[in-house]
Amino acid sequence: MSSSLSFQMLLYYHFFFNILYLAVIFTTLIYKLWIFKFDIIVIIALIIGVLIWFPVEMARLNFGYKGNINETFPELIAFIIFTIFFIIPFSVVPYIQGLKFPHENPLYYINFIFIICELVLGFVVMCRFMNTQSAAFYLRTAPLIDRIFKLKYQKNSEVKSSREVELGLRKFDKMHDAAGDTFDDSDAMRESENIPVSGAAKKEL
Repeated sequence: MSSSLSFQMLLYYHFFFNILYLAVIFTTLIYKLWIFKFDIIVIIALIIGVLIWFPVEMARLNFGYKGNINETFPELIAFIIFTIFFIIPFSVVPYIQGLKFPHENPLYYINFIFIICELVLGFVVMCRFMNTQSAAFYLRTAPLIDRIFKLKYQKNSEVKSSREVELGLRKFDKMHDAAGDTFDDSDAMRESENIPVSGAAKKEL
């Protein structure tokens, strides 16, 4: 299994932080709209941006969570695209505004740390999935493209088939099994033992 527990925990904690982030930033923007009489258009634009940011952020975390658990590329690629082209701009715009309260900067910094760590771990997990699935694909296609591997595989199957007949797991078939030499090893072992049979055992027989 190639899933990353660190990446999964990071997404889990970021989800709960986003709820706190939304509550604090949204109420702060509403307070600014109520108190300040200038830059009203900018504040309204920021409020709309926050309302758009939250569902996009939830979709991004969902893509990352499912992509990591199911080890699928489409979800991880969608997670990285959402992070780079949507979440980073939505997170930078409130930070570069002129008027900010003291409690806003720590929230922005923590959010930036989450985003950067998730982006780095997302690339690492995707590269790990790529290597794992490439190896699995080679194992599935090796008997078809590698003649030496194919011969070894066929020989292994023949040995396994002969062993199943000797153990009684499958009936002996003259058309498919080896021609008369399937029981040679077991017969030779039986002849070498030469166990004497007692009189009582003969009477029972």
